[in-house]
Amino acid sequence: QHYAEHELVDQTESIHAKAHTTVRSYERILRNRLLPKWGHRIALGIEPLEVEQWLKDLKREKRFANPTLDKTRRVMSLVYKHGQRYGLIPRNQESNPMHFV
Repeated sequence: QHYAEHELVDQTESIHAKAHTTVRSYERILRNRLLPKWGHRIALGIEPLEVEQWLKDLKREKRFANPTLDKTRRVMSLVYKHGQRYGLIPRNQESNPMHFV
């Protein structure tokens, strides 16, 4: 069960109540940031410190502003919550590294 194959499948399902522009923004973050970095990884194998370092690298290398980094972190957290809600990953705090980032 890789991150890209299961946790990111049809994310629009979990964000139907959002505005069209919000959905497009989430999709862009998934496509341009999360999938390239984490798409080949098993979701439960991703550690909080890895995510934290990646966000620091984005700030330093890509010069992303703090609000952009926060939005990226929030979308990644939504992906994990979606996976937990649908039983794709365990529903405990340790299964969602974003609780510690």
